[in-house]
Amino acid sequence: MEAMLSRNLAEMLIFFFIYSFLGWVVEVAFHQLKCGRFINRGMLAGAVCPIYGFGAVIIITLLEPIKNNLFLLFIASAILCTFLEYLAGLALDKLFHKRWWDYSEVPYNIGGYVCMQFSVYWGIGGIILIRDIQSIVARFVNFFTSQIIIGADIIFTIIILIDAAATISSIIKINRKLELLNELQKQIHNVSDFIGENVSEKTSEISDKSKPVIENIEVKKEEVRTRAIEAKKESNKIKESLSTKISKKEFELEQKTIGRINHLSKSIYGEGIFINKDKYSLEELKKKKIDIQNNFIKGEKRLLKAFPNIEERKMKKEFDEIRNNFLGKKDV
Repeated sequence: MEAMLSRNLAEMLIFFFIYSFLGWVVEVAFHQLKCGRFINRGMLAGAVCPIYGFGAVIIITLLEPIKNNLFLLFIASAILCTFLEYLAGLALDKLFHKRWWDYSEVPYNIGGYVCMQFSVYWGIGGIILIRDIQSIVARFVNFFTSQIIIGADIIFTIIILIDAAATISSIIKINRKLELLNELQKQIHNVSDFIGENVSEKTSEISDKSKPVIENIEVKKEEVRTRAIEAKKESNKIKESLSTKISKKEFELEQKTIGRINHLSKSIYGEGIFINKDKYSLEELKKKKIDIQNNFIKGEKRLLKAFPNIEERKMKKEFDEIRNNFLGKKDV
């Protein structure tokens, strides 16, 4: 009895790996037809989509007794897989602040996580799985002894756990990268405000020069027009010159800000000091931001390729800038 139970558990685990791989194949084939190119779908780097493995094992375990009732099998498969997809989408959203897929534009969706269209697909898929595919997979697995299956389970489990750990690490670093970009943008915004205030104060006198001109507009129209144009040109030249001078001037950053930026940078890229002095010009801060946007971390490109429509909830602006920058270099 114990040996049989052990065999059944080992088979269920190997079924999970097999259907995770088959699900990945389906995803890749679908997007090959849709986009005309290979995309390594799924959050993990390996050739697996675990959500398909979980779904298949749940269907095999719970719905085998009703495989001869097509209508009931369709409804039950659609409900179970839709519920699983909803839980997975919600969990990933809450954990990583990202919506990895979104059905908001599809009719009859629930929160954008699931929709009627794919529920129908899951129902049809459950019928095909139970009535056709599972018998083939089960016969294939039965060729192997329990020892071989358990050994394969151990190997595949280790591989997927390593892959999952690496993927989670990449996502955490991406979120820290967004925080770093957000912090740099705050400093750029502060410096820009300071520049704007100085330019406004320094040029207010020039603007006043045009007032007497306007007051005498009925007396000397042509002269007024000429003086107004010259005053505007002079004002613009001084504004541009002043803005350039101020933007090249270095501004002191708070030590707390420097420490926070360097801590984020170190947690993303390892050793090295990102902010190595107390004062920076506006151009230097902007260059720092561009360098971060262009410096993709491990796994970031793959995730952007796998989920081109991913939506960031917490720092949308920073994430969209990275994605747009990547899509502009999609041949990289």
